[in-house]
Amino acid sequence: MAKKNTEETSKASETEGKASVDDVTNLGKDELFTTIRMDLEDERSMKKSRLKDIVASTDASAAEKNKALEEMDELENVTTKEQILEETIQSNNNYPDVLVRSEGDKVHVHVKTDKLDNKEVLDIMQEVRAEFERDVTVDVNFQGYTADEKRMTAF
Repeated sequence: MAKKNTEETSKASETEGKASVDDVTNLGKDELFTTIRMDLEDERSMKKSRLKDIVASTDASAAEKNKALEEMDELENVTTKEQILEETIQSNNNYPDVLVRSEGDKVHVHVKTDKLDNKEVLDIMQEVRAEFERDVTVDVNFQGYTADEKRMTAF
């Protein structure tokens, strides 16, 4: 997807145990969270189906079946951690929506809000690392409100 003027990313880094935020900017599409959730759900469903096929296969070795079961457990663990983080970040900060998705050693956090200050980004990064119980790269983005959403939140 090509970057537009309204689409930007928050860059955060950690050096010598101190986190710093380089840039916090706006994504800007209404359907972004829904689209990402649907794509992620579809991708994981297909992966889970393939893993179930391996477990049910008479051609797969015991080692292959065990590996497939371990991958299924890990997929469930990651999904659970993402959901916990979404609920925690959303409720702690009163954000209308939060999307968390993990890809290996990187966790993407998308927040529905007009702005995120550095402290909020650092707090989100700490929450993610605490939940995943390991040092992961955390990418924090936010999506601002549309004009209609701003009018609705004003009431």
